[in-house]
Amino acid sequence: MDAPSSSASTTIPPSPPRRQINIEKDTELIEEKSLLSSHDMLEKEHDDGNIEYKWKLVGLSEDRFKHLVTQMKYRLSEGQGEAIYEIGINDDGYPLGLSEEEYRETLSNIEKMAAELQANVSIICEKQVTSEKDQKKSKKGSNEKNGSSGDAQTAEKRWVAEVLVRRFGEEEYLNVNIVVCGNVDSGKSTLIGVLTRGQLDNGRGLARSNVFIHKHELTTGRTSSISHQIMGFDAKGDIVNHSNLDHPTWKDIIEKSSKVCTFVDLAGHEKYLKTTVFGMTAGAPDYAVVCVGANMGVTKMTKEHIGLCLALKIPMFFCVTKVDICPENVLKQTVETIHKILKLPGVRKLPYHVKNEDDVVTCAKNLASDRISPIFFLSSVTGENLNLLHKFLNLLPIRKDWESLIDKPAQYIIDQTFFVSGVGTVDNMQALLSKKKKKERRSGIRKGMVLVDEEDPKASWEFEADILVLYHSTTIKENYQPVVHCNCVRQTAKIIKMDVESLRTGEKAKVKFRFMFRPEYLRVGERLIFREGTTKGLGVISQVFK
Repeated sequence: MDAPSSSASTTIPPSPPRRQINIEKDTELIEEKSLLSSHDMLEKEHDDGNIEYKWKLVGLSEDRFKHLVTQMKYRLSEGQGEAIYEIGINDDGYPLGLSEEEYRETLSNIEKMAAELQANVSIICEKQVTSEKDQKKSKKGSNEKNGSSGDAQTAEKRWVAEVLVRRFGEEEYLNVNIVVCGNVDSGKSTLIGVLTRGQLDNGRGLARSNVFIHKHELTTGRTSSISHQIMGFDAKGDIVNHSNLDHPTWKDIIEKSSKVCTFVDLAGHEKYLKTTVFGMTAGAPDYAVVCVGANMGVTKMTKEHIGLCLALKIPMFFCVTKVDICPENVLKQTVETIHKILKLPGVRKLPYHVKNEDDVVTCAKNLASDRISPIFFLSSVTGENLNLLHKFLNLLPIRKDWESLIDKPAQYIIDQTFFVSGVGTVDNMQALLSKKKKKERRSGIRKGMVLVDEEDPKASWEFEADILVLYHSTTIKENYQPVVHCNCVRQTAKIIKMDVESLRTGEKAKVKFRFMFRPEYLRVGERLIFREGTTKGLGVISQVFK
């Protein structure tokens, strides 16, 4: 039997451990350590979570098989339909490895277990490691003259692997919301068009034309509104959008997908900033992509969008675009600027350059912890590193525990209203009348309203929040009127009470707001952002007065 076809003879650089990343305090990049190397251990297996360690599954009895199926069902429920199995790893996290025959049988048994639960198995990565006994032999031989090469060659190689188990069903699929932000002309819409259509850009706006909504956006080449695009993955991790269909509809994509990434394309120009803020607060994003043009660098609006992601606690990763036309010295300067921002006291994230598939797996597992920020170097014209981004999106975990919300009252946020021509009251009669004007009152439904359960919900004029002033040129006192963004709510509110006399940049306080025009539906614990000119602040609602 041939050896597994993945990367037995490749020279892929190792990647760091999955759950815990150890770096030196002053290092710029995370030290790369092999996830599945013979000399490195994972941390001990946890009873909860969607990650399971299995050394080997051979010679299974019927009762043992049923027990393992039940265990896989639990891991899938913990990951909301996804689970990761570490094969060849004992419960203490040490990579013992398997012989080729044991490895094949273990994979086969995992596939049979997954089939019982309507799930599919795909290999994330597989490697060869040296057993502990042979590793000591090799180390001993390396200390002897002319003996290291012989011992190293006779060391037995054993297999370890990571596999993804994903549930599939006709009526169920996983959904990950990703907002795409960054400065104007940084390639946001072009990147979304390339990812969702599967066709590279021609450098003159071909890809972004599939994303734009309005005619003036096509003319200017700049996004001015919020648009949505989806990208589907089947149970094996293949992209559904890039099928034989020339232009698959959303219905076609969702029907064939086990996992769907919804991209929210936001405006990058400064005059559309309030639209961008609304897209971040109302879209309930799981992750954020910050696009940075390699030749443009980090601009004022890029920093503004990074600040919004930090304020809303959205895990973010960077896509440095247009690397095919950027000089090396300019690209280096752009990357150094990103590193400086990520190391600021209020940010404190670890930059991680994604260069190979091992880096992709490591970043996908650790991004939800909001401790690292992966950096991809892409080109939408040449397609450079787009395959790494595809795999990264396929492995991104679900952040929200939707199953825990099933028994709670339903809530539907209205973030857009529109009228369909030809639908509504239509006069279909003949009458001998003089001039007559028929007035039809439009519905009172507007953006910002919420469809809620019948358990006596009430809108509120006033609410209290714990706020932090990020920037203000002077002082904030009572009767100050900023614009408050909270979920789909966007309205001017007045400060009617403070627990301090005045507020300056960097100070915190408990503040009572009152909406100026109409009451809104709010809940305790929701995060808000308030703005007025250059003033910026964030907070958490602590009390709602009904």
